[in-house]
Amino acid sequence: SSKSPLTITGTAREQVTLAGGYAFRIPLAEGTNSLDIGFLLKGSLRGEVEITKTLLELPDLFTSISFDTVTDEPFLFTTGMGIDAGIRFAFSDVFSFGIVGKDLYTPTMSQSYPTVNSFIDGTGTPVLSYGLVPLDLTAGLMFSPRLGRIGQFINELAFMADYSDILDFLTHPATARNPILHASLGAELRMLEILMLRAGFNDGLFAAGLGIDLSIVGIHIAMYGNELSTEPGIRPIYNAQIGIELRF
Repeated sequence: SSKSPLTITGTAREQVTLAGGYAFRIPLAEGTNSLDIGFLLKGSLRGEVEITKTLLELPDLFTSISFDTVTDEPFLFTTGMGIDAGIRFAFSDVFSFGIVGKDLYTPTMSQSYPTVNSFIDGTGTPVLSYGLVPLDLTAGLMFSPRLGRIGQFINELAFMADYSDILDFLTHPATARNPILHASLGAELRMLEILMLRAGFNDGLFAAGLGIDLSIVGIHIAMYGNELSTEPGIRPIYNAQIGIELRF
């Protein structure tokens, strides 16, 4: 990214997160309706290096790049612990509505070191700062129609819509996004018991995916877009992702 004229800034970041949760179902009187409530506890460690160079310095950077190029730069080490909670209501296996509060309470502690080497060697005196991850309140709706006769060929069909980070204009107004970027739409079609086709829109950009469920092994491929700015179409990027699930 470019944070000022004639400069280029690159960021390298690595994060490890450990999370564990529990959910339970509350059967309702009607029998086919249900209410699910869940909680998730998580802890994370993150290291971050940011390198800023002017355009005149770039040729020398590429000709003399080495491990020291990164280790001699300032280093930010952040730890955090938090909790998420969510609730989901299902009506007759046709309609589902859910709302989740991500980072209901997630305090963080950041340690800023003069260089990566000073962090590794333990020789630097870090500058401490404390923060709180903003609450992300997200709601979603799913519609799964009964398929009748075509259910012999199409096993499941689902339409989904959600709106993420509903309160961003209150929790972090300086980085609040255009409302269009909060809305997502999607559909999933399951055929032949094992094949899933997916399509939708995320951040105002088209998304598509393919899944194969082989019981013990599941393979999922997705292509989706992200908008890096706070307005639609200013800095879009596209991503490709492959996931493999193993079930025991």
